[in-house]
Amino acid sequence: MEKNSALNVLHTACGNEIEPYTNRPYSDYISDIVYKHEEYVIILDYTSSILQNDKEKITDSAKCLEAKLRKNHNLNFIIVTTSSIKHIAEPAKNKPKCVRKMVIIASGKGGVGKSTIAANIAVKLLHCGYKVGLLDADIYGPSIPAIFNTHDVVNLDVHDNIMEPITSNGLKIMSMGFLIKKSTAAIWRGPMTTKALHQLIMMTNWGELDYLIVDTPPGTGDIHLSLAEKYEIDGAIIVTTPQALATIDAERMVDMLNKVNIKIYGIVNNMAFIKVNGFFLEPFGKEEHINLLIQANTRNIISLPIDPKIQDLNTAKVIDKELYQITQWLCH
Repeated sequence: MEKNSALNVLHTACGNEIEPYTNRPYSDYISDIVYKHEEYVIILDYTSSILQNDKEKITDSAKCLEAKLRKNHNLNFIIVTTSSIKHIAEPAKNKPKCVRKMVIIASGKGGVGKSTIAANIAVKLLHCGYKVGLLDADIYGPSIPAIFNTHDVVNLDVHDNIMEPITSNGLKIMSMGFLIKKSTAAIWRGPMTTKALHQLIMMTNWGELDYLIVDTPPGTGDIHLSLAEKYEIDGAIIVTTPQALATIDAERMVDMLNKVNIKIYGIVNNMAFIKVNGFFLEPFGKEEHINLLIQANTRNIISLPIDPKIQDLNTAKVIDKELYQITQWLCH
């Protein structure tokens, strides 16, 4: 049953049931019915009734309504009263101690250069004088170790179950690729990946950081949901390419981020053109991503060229101006 239809059913059902102590319909005492964490929450408010100071009768009344609704409706719901409203409070979200901002880099589609862009953004922030960490959240296909030429399993220093990140020219880096061989597949179900993500985020000694850049995997799966639900994410940057197939998946990613209330700083249109003898060629066609920008509620978009130098962090100065503009998105 669709959410709106279910809400209407519950409202109507409460109006049809009579509260036993006041002999009035339960709908008179409904403060709200909301959908949270995959269940409907019926909030009863007896403040202005004869029951307002009788906790025992309020509890009994709520249980009575619950029994009647469960008998007649197959919906996942709970009933709370204003005195027990704490039960539906939003769970506290995590952020590593002394990390000021967590920013995710996401794409929807794989193969659009997201990890390379994430690494370049992290390095540029570092060059701008910020304290920066880079987390590779792609449990199944970590790319960050290859970008920083640390392919082999690293013997990480561990103190009191807290891992020390790898440091590259002042940039603190953590990846699943440091813990398993590059040729070994992580054949894990969702719960194991989210547990591994928690360890990489919360059990790493990041120290004091201005920015923790999180390189996420393609898609809109368990990793993204866990980041949105359990961690305090300050915003996201979407990476796409001009092709329609990449843009479609980017729009799906934007839709997910909108639904979980994560701010989108801007769009990186990667591999958009090739500069040859002063001419700009667009091998994948020209896509201005107007719909994507509207959906993401941002005017920020940067187009980057196809250039092998971008893959090497030492020669990525060819997009230094563009990278600086991206870092400015994060500062506002």
